[in-house]
Amino acid sequence: MNRDLLTLLCLALILLLVPAGLSALGRREEAPQTPVRTEWNLSITAIDTQGLSPSYEVMGDLVARRLMNSLNFINVRFRDDEESAFYQDYLWAQNRTQAAQALAQRRNERDLLLYRGDRPWRYRQNLRTVNQAIAELERELERIDALSPLIEGRPVFSFTDENLDGSFPSPPDPGREFLFCVNRNIDAFLTGTLMEYHDRIFLSLRLYTMHSRSYSWEDAILFSFEDLSRAMDEISARLAHAVSQTLPSYVYVQVQPSDALILIDDTFAALGETPIRIESPGTLNIDIMAENHVSVSYPLELRPGELTEAYFTLTPLGRSLFEADVPGSPGSRVFLGSLYAGDTPLSLELPRNEYVYISVETPEGEIGTMIYRDNSLVRGRANFTLTQDPPGGRALIETALPADPNARPVERARRNFYRSYGVLWFLLPAAVLTAGVASTYIAANNYSVAIGYYQDDPDMQARIYDDAIRARNIAYGAYGVMGLSFGITFFYIFRYLFVSGGEATPIVPVVSP
Repeated sequence: MNRDLLTLLCLALILLLVPAGLSALGRREEAPQTPVRTEWNLSITAIDTQGLSPSYEVMGDLVARRLMNSLNFINVRFRDDEESAFYQDYLWAQNRTQAAQALAQRRNERDLLLYRGDRPWRYRQNLRTVNQAIAELERELERIDALSPLIEGRPVFSFTDENLDGSFPSPPDPGREFLFCVNRNIDAFLTGTLMEYHDRIFLSLRLYTMHSRSYSWEDAILFSFEDLSRAMDEISARLAHAVSQTLPSYVYVQVQPSDALILIDDTFAALGETPIRIESPGTLNIDIMAENHVSVSYPLELRPGELTEAYFTLTPLGRSLFEADVPGSPGSRVFLGSLYAGDTPLSLELPRNEYVYISVETPEGEIGTMIYRDNSLVRGRANFTLTQDPPGGRALIETALPADPNARPVERARRNFYRSYGVLWFLLPAAVLTAGVASTYIAANNYSVAIGYYQDDPDMQARIYDDAIRARNIAYGAYGVMGLSFGITFFYIFRYLFVSGGEATPIVPVVSP
């Protein structure tokens, strides 16, 4: 009874799990959408100069180039919800139109199969192929209907290839602006007019954006020819805001110490307390550095048009104070690394938790070294003691004559190893060849048969015996040379490893008294 009940429970569990498993197999995981329209392209058209005198007509090309250069600092454009919604609908309609046209073409192709007069087997084969293609296109159309394209919210700003090549196309006729953008695959174009106005120059600019289907920005400025540069800077700043759709942000950084170095996104920004203008707000990284202080790195989120104040106080690095001296040799030169620090006795102030290489050189040419870290001697020959008054330490560095340049056991062991290794590869082929020739000579001449053949000639037997002994000795000698070469090479290998792996000799050996 218990066995029957257990069987029924297992059967019920299987019936519950199988539909869930089949439904899970039937579901497809949708791949994450890739943003589209990742670039925002602007075309600067030729500036209309019909209102200028012939001597000023060249100013149109000059103004267009100045406007283009003034927008080079813009990296991205911030799309608002209205622009994103337009491109979402525009690309959805475009993709759906293409898919519907492809589906209609395939259905027409299926209808025409009846009138081609193919054989029945060929008709069924073509019909099956077309039906499979129609089913795929219907699924693609359903996918487009159910899923809207993902529009990039911060596209990369760029000019058209024409502008980058130094040419500016003619602006479109009224009423054909949208078609102008579609044909050139651009998001906006800038057009302008130059005219004379009471001995001055009047510049008007208009920016047509595709998503608004209108001129979404207009501005004008009146200036004299001498003020051209300042006028371009002024109107370009307003144009940059219209193109990037964002206002610049400001960061007022206050730091201690006041001479700290400020980096924004690994680029030098300022020294000390200063307001910093950020043309493209967003997430950036601020690094604050100062000598003998702990550096700080801080990510910051900036919003367009806002002023953000940031306060940083760097922590000073700990310092170690001690006096370096050489017993019996006042006036010895002291070096921190490779930099000259002064003559002994010398008070040194060094950062804690950092290794410092200190060397001294006496007037007699003796040298002493030490490695110092955090009020302690790490390595070297010195007598270091801590002092309470004043707080710090005192290092008496021992010196000696420099080591003999010929006393280099590691270099000598390495050279012997390379020499023996090279000799091995010269002797090894020669020994193998010699042993092989001797062995082949012995195998090719059956000396026992030859000796038995010349039983009546003792001299010939002795000569044959001597040849056999000589060939065998040559083979043994060749094998001996190979073994000796291997032995010497391995000896120098282990000797080199032992010498180089041992404790290194002191930089300045101390002469024993």
